[in-house]
Amino acid sequence: MFVLLIIVLLGLSAYVVLRRRGERSSSANENGAPLWATVTSRSFMLPLAAVVVAVISTNLVTNALVEADGAHARGHLASAQSGLLPVFLLAASFWALRRDLRRPLLWAAALVTLVGVAILVAGNLQVVSAVRSEASTAAASAPDREREIDDGHGVTSTGMLITQLGAAGFALALVVRKRAIGIGTAIGSAALSIVFPPWIIPGAGLFVVAGALVSRANRRDRYTAVAPVTS
Repeated sequence: MFVLLIIVLLGLSAYVVLRRRGERSSSANENGAPLWATVTSRSFMLPLAAVVVAVISTNLVTNALVEADGAHARGHLASAQSGLLPVFLLAASFWALRRDLRRPLLWAAALVTLVGVAILVAGNLQVVSAVRSEASTAAASAPDREREIDDGHGVTSTGMLITQLGAAGFALALVVRKRAIGIGTAIGSAALSIVFPPWIIPGAGLFVVAGALVSRANRRDRYTAVAPVTS
């Protein structure tokens, strides 16, 4: 629920910022649509809705399949669930870049991010399993369970770091050669991916990247749809 609240707040923030920017602009864009109309269009709302549905679906499925006993285990299950969010944000980003996918550095950064996500999810689930086993086994095996929990924490931390670096690299790769987003946006996204607590949302800067790319693709599609044909 906390992740969904962040998504909603970011969506509302994008709406307010773009609407104010459009109101301050002296004129609309070439096809007569104000800038803030971007965030109310179907092309923008569909990826946002898809991310929200994906988050809700994975949370429901993992809650049904994974048994988490106690606050410690539930915390790591929530961390595993939020760790999947970069996958959905990368999917939205590549959807927006569907006409410009010849970017080897971008694919490499995305692969690093996905590897990090897989590691951190595995580490969190290892802790959840160890905590559950610790509660149901004899005291004699408690040291082994504690070591398993510590190992799970280490795996999770490694996965978080890899995800952060991959997400930051993904943002910076978008300004290499053919620029897809502004340099300031890329730097801000990379910084957010590094400094935002990864146990809440790893690679949080992907929110910025996905929003910027989807908005850019939507403006391009709107212009292409109404641009006059010249002979």
